[in-house]
Amino acid sequence: MLNLGAKQKIIAPDAKIEMQTGHSKIGAKTMKNALRLFFISIVIFAHSFSATIVVRNTNDTGDESLRTALQAANANPGPDVIEFLIPTSDANYDAVNGYWSIHVQSTLPTITDDSLTIDGFSQHVMNPEASPDMPLIVISGFGISQQSHGLLFWGAYNTITSICIGGFRGAQIWIKGQYAHDDSVQGCYIGLYPDGITPMNDPQNPGFPLEFSKGVLISNTAKNNLIGGSQDYMRNVICNMFTEGVLIEESYGNKVQGNYIGVARDGLTPQGNGWIDVPRYNREERKISRYSSLSIQTGSASNIIGGAAAGERNVICAGGRAGIRIEGVGADSNVVRGNYLGLGADGLAHDNLGNAESGLKIQRGAQYNVIGGEEAGAGNVIADNGSSGLQIRENVSHNVIVGNLIGLTADGASAAPNAHNGIYLFGQADSGFPQDNLIGPGNVIIADGEEAADESYAYTWAAVRLDSSGTTRNKVFGNWLSTDKSGALGSDFNSGVIIGGGAHDNVVGPENTIANTKKYGVWIRQKKSIQNSITANSYANNGLQHIFLSDSGNTMIAAPQNMFVDADSVSGFCVPLGKVELYVDDGATFVDSVFADAAGHFVWNGQTNDAVFVATATDTAGNSSEFSSSQNVPVELAAFAAHSTRNGVLLTWRTASESNNLGFYLQRGASDFQDIAFVAGHGSSAEQHDYSYLDETPVNGTANYRLRQVDFDGAVSFSQSVSITLQRASAFSLLPPFPNPFNGETALRLQLAEKAVVDVRVFNVRGEYIAPIFRGDLGAGEHRLTWNGRGYAGAPMPSGLYIIRAAINGKWAWQHKVMFVR
Repeated sequence: MLNLGAKQKIIAPDAKIEMQTGHSKIGAKTMKNALRLFFISIVIFAHSFSATIVVRNTNDTGDESLRTALQAANANPGPDVIEFLIPTSDANYDAVNGYWSIHVQSTLPTITDDSLTIDGFSQHVMNPEASPDMPLIVISGFGISQQSHGLLFWGAYNTITSICIGGFRGAQIWIKGQYAHDDSVQGCYIGLYPDGITPMNDPQNPGFPLEFSKGVLISNTAKNNLIGGSQDYMRNVICNMFTEGVLIEESYGNKVQGNYIGVARDGLTPQGNGWIDVPRYNREERKISRYSSLSIQTGSASNIIGGAAAGERNVICAGGRAGIRIEGVGADSNVVRGNYLGLGADGLAHDNLGNAESGLKIQRGAQYNVIGGEEAGAGNVIADNGSSGLQIRENVSHNVIVGNLIGLTADGASAAPNAHNGIYLFGQADSGFPQDNLIGPGNVIIADGEEAADESYAYTWAAVRLDSSGTTRNKVFGNWLSTDKSGALGSDFNSGVIIGGGAHDNVVGPENTIANTKKYGVWIRQKKSIQNSITANSYANNGLQHIFLSDSGNTMIAAPQNMFVDADSVSGFCVPLGKVELYVDDGATFVDSVFADAAGHFVWNGQTNDAVFVATATDTAGNSSEFSSSQNVPVELAAFAAHSTRNGVLLTWRTASESNNLGFYLQRGASDFQDIAFVAGHGSSAEQHDYSYLDETPVNGTANYRLRQVDFDGAVSFSQSVSITLQRASAFSLLPPFPNPFNGETALRLQLAEKAVVDVRVFNVRGEYIAPIFRGDLGAGEHRLTWNGRGYAGAPMPSGLYIIRAAINGKWAWQHKVMFVR
């Protein structure tokens, strides 16, 4: 290796320019071009020469020191490599821990060179027993009393690898200016000693990080730089900074990938960034003077934090404020994907790893940022943080939040709640409000923070909460809210969506699954929280109510009234010209929508299959109502039971009172019901009455029964169902379709005791024949039949509810409902 105190320009020995002489006369222009070519050749060759500069001691100045090596690299315009070969006899060799420290006493030279590599890994030659991922060179700035920076890059295509650096009262590594592009920082420990755990704290006050210190600063239009990378050896560990671990200011196209920020090299031990007080990790005392772990500031666009590949994931923990903050006008079109914010590298929650405030903030003018993604691995996991998982606040717009896990561990199997909401949108008059942001699709959000005061609006949390008078035109769609995809997890305290404080003209839906809340699926509250539309979602197991309006929320619009369900229609009344959305299964399945006339009367025509319908209404201004009441048996039903006997199933029920009761139709079914008998009622009566009916031909397996009660004026209502399991011989059975709902294809299993002529068809809810599934002879046994959601001509059918019916030997006997979602 060459040790060059200063670089030399070398001209290739065979470089030459041939010129015509003798009797030929050389023109001035020809001579000028030849000389130009000559000098261009020299410059090109000089830039292609790569010099290796060796650091052989830990001295701050003098021959073979780091400072002299940086000066030499700047002096030569070509590519350079700074290597380290410092012997164990050096005075600053730590023989116990096996590393070397360079104690800098004054600011190091600014690196103006291009294509410089500072190769800290080269020092492993002098300690081959050291772990390959352990940096052996420490650059310490504790000897500089004033504010200063560590390594400052002004050039392009520079790389620094495998260095420990800390103790500077400014940026440890600063990439600055328009000429600073395509630089890389990889495999470095910033703010930690080579063990990757011990912090480089202020020697005068060991409990504190050094005042004004920050990890990596990218600023002044620096672009296309890389901090970290997709391979383990590229990972930087950035901890123990007084301010940010990584700060990007007025710069664009930079990537921060694969790093541990705020957590030690093991990915589990909290070290933090941005904490300025003692003790650390006191999340309950959230001082506004603290700092976030990673910040993208005003004028910084198109930066990428993380990635869909596992190796590109940043683990960002234990920050004094947010894990990531995107802030300011021009902080636009940044992409944050695949990161763990508040969890350890194992994707689980651990003590003191959560960031003190939100996992992520977008605020003060930032626009068009994308948090997550729909492809595998692109979603961030944002959990166990000290405030809401994600805050979208003040005058921000057109940001997209898609495919993230919020409030769960990375495997999605356990709740790891943030302290407040899952996602919180809010603002204020002097700094603006969040507008036109998209929450969805594909986010799974469980907000399980315990509320400080049960009915205080300031301390009620939700999977998604929209607050403040200017919070408008935001859309929440296609998510799982307060539940996971399996339906196993839920909230012990909170609601699915809260809209309050005057937030208006927002949309919740379509295709959210809102379930397993303690309180409300959707709660719209307070005066001026109006014109918020709730559409085409699925609701289940919400503790108090699926949709709840309070304190003038959504003008307290009335739900549909006087609903009447018969075999082929649903009718009733709502606000004039209102949009009525019909649901079955107590709100779990959206069926269809229909508009009322000017008098508020609506009729939906379609086969009802005697289902229990509920409905919401939305007026022409966009205010959506609560759900209508389910149809209930207009008698006081004291008991309803099914009993297995030798002769069949004995059904018994008792009424405590009856009003206008014509009688009861007994119904039997699986996912749908058919009338099997009628038992007359007692009209209007305050006395107790007992009823019974023996079903002598029950189905094989589990049979479900219910009562369809009919008034003398024709009104119909239903009881709850009861179930009983039987084992009887059956000629055939058609099992329910799976999956349901479905997108691509759903399958049914048909069981035949003997050979039969089978006809299986698809109908819409209006009873119209849509498509054949199978028609022909089938032998005894089990057969698998499928429907791909297409009609006769092969065109995809619209999303909605369909009926699959089966006839055996010419007799229509079985049918199932199925929901198709395009």
